[in-house]
Amino acid sequence: MAQPGVLFVNARIFRGGENPEYRWIEKGYLAVHPSGWIDCLGEGEPSSTYNNYERIECGGKTLTPGFHDAHVHPIGFGLALTGKTCVLSGVSRDDYKAAVARYQKTNPEGVIVGGGWAMEAFADTGGWPDRRLLDDWIPDGRPAFLQSRDGHSTWFNTAVLKACGLSSNTPDPEGGWFTRDPDGTPAGVAHEWAQRLEPKDPEQFNTKPFTLDELVEALVAAQNQLLYPHGITGWQDALVDHESPPASSADAYAEAKEKNRLTGRASCALTWYCWQNNKIDEQIAGLEKVRDKLQGQGVRADTVKILLDGIVESYTAALNEPYNVPEEQNPVPGGSGVLHVPLHDERDDMLTVIVKKLAEKDFNCHFHAIGDRAVHAALSAVREAKGSGVRPRDKIAHLQVVAPEDISGFNGNAIATIQPIWACHGKQMDTYNIPVIGDKRTLQQYPFRSLIENGAVLAAGSDGPVSMLSGHGNWPTSSVDPIAGIYVAMTRRPPDEEREALAPADQVLSLSDALNAYTYGSAYAAGDDATQGTLDEGKIADLVILNSQLSATSSATDVKATRVWRTYIGGQQVYEAPS
Repeated sequence: MAQPGVLFVNARIFRGGENPEYRWIEKGYLAVHPSGWIDCLGEGEPSSTYNNYERIECGGKTLTPGFHDAHVHPIGFGLALTGKTCVLSGVSRDDYKAAVARYQKTNPEGVIVGGGWAMEAFADTGGWPDRRLLDDWIPDGRPAFLQSRDGHSTWFNTAVLKACGLSSNTPDPEGGWFTRDPDGTPAGVAHEWAQRLEPKDPEQFNTKPFTLDELVEALVAAQNQLLYPHGITGWQDALVDHESPPASSADAYAEAKEKNRLTGRASCALTWYCWQNNKIDEQIAGLEKVRDKLQGQGVRADTVKILLDGIVESYTAALNEPYNVPEEQNPVPGGSGVLHVPLHDERDDMLTVIVKKLAEKDFNCHFHAIGDRAVHAALSAVREAKGSGVRPRDKIAHLQVVAPEDISGFNGNAIATIQPIWACHGKQMDTYNIPVIGDKRTLQQYPFRSLIENGAVLAAGSDGPVSMLSGHGNWPTSSVDPIAGIYVAMTRRPPDEEREALAPADQVLSLSDALNAYTYGSAYAAGDDATQGTLDEGKIADLVILNSQLSATSSATDVKATRVWRTYIGGQQVYEAPS
């Protein structure tokens, strides 16, 4: 029996789109055809044409397009949700110790893998934990790898040190570094490419890779238990591995889609392996095969993720000028961070060559760029590789520090992919960011408003599970929540505590612009704006009903009290909040 059409009535509708004057309907209706597409929407009451449709009374609640997360890692979420990784949440060493103990109890053999630790839990040692503390927590001496909550550093124990043959004579690898004891022996944290820890004898690690079934279960768990409850109907997985045996993240997407378990609108940013920069043509040939496989299953995979730099906290974000610390305290050669492209090559134009060759094969790029030097490098490569006059689908993500002269460069060249939840004060920002970038660059952080005013398309996302563990993870469930991100975008204040606005305070967004970044902007970034991202006739009926009556003039306080009530995919309900 065919599904009936659905009619949403008495709704305050946020349509979204490029034109701010077009975005809101104060009181209206939306009809969903039985096929799952939007049939009609308008003001007031619908015509009798839809009398046989299932009628859903919204009671003045806000109806929006389904949220899109422009930069997220759902399989990482799902592995935590399904108990496959050791999750260190919060900022307490005691909590971390208890989590490691629980993991050992339920996983009595094999390598301990997981992460989520915060620098502030180790403030007495400069923000970096010691391998000997981990040794105390793991008495059987199993190897352990626990990533920081940002994923750019890994805490390891002495078992790993010995298995990898690390010593005071081990140099820091290109593009990374180790924390060290006074005698030079690695102390237990590897940063950036130093995280590629490999044992002399692989059998020493007794690593049990995740199976395809485990990865699929993780993806489906994240979709159903985390993304849908937050109104997220579409997303771009910002780092899709496609080489790991026996199964990769790309394999999981293909399998989940084939088995009709992936019902959300996913797109994949396939990983560019920077340690293989000298194999450009080989990498691109491999990427084409993966894209063909995924798109044959109905998963968009025409984007490549390029990790350009690191993060401010470990001095690896690429800055135009050196960090604001004494030279002897900065472990990174040159003092101004790391550009991961080029590596293994001295050509200054290597990034442009990569971007140009990817463009020739119809790939877009998704750059990780935290520092102003990385942002500039990405913009320059895109401009030089693609020329002018082409509406972009290349994305530059994070944008923590952007030089003022580069803000206008996004217009017509690259989409600004932002993580609004980061643009506020907190212990990590105040202790490990602002002091080391200095006053000048502090005033250049997260320039959301200036980007819009200079013609950029904003696409908003969470970078979860990084953000889930970022210090503002308890409001209301985790900061993958677009509502939390919208609140911070409107205030530059953390949603769970009273703090002053992060400077520059004039970089706040309006509710309409913030909502648009989480709907139209992110759908546009994924290349799905023809069918998603706005509420228009003929588009897919991926919808969210919020539990409050928001409007263009609603305050941040109104937003803070808002939650997702229902989520729909193609007009079919996939989530309803508990009463």
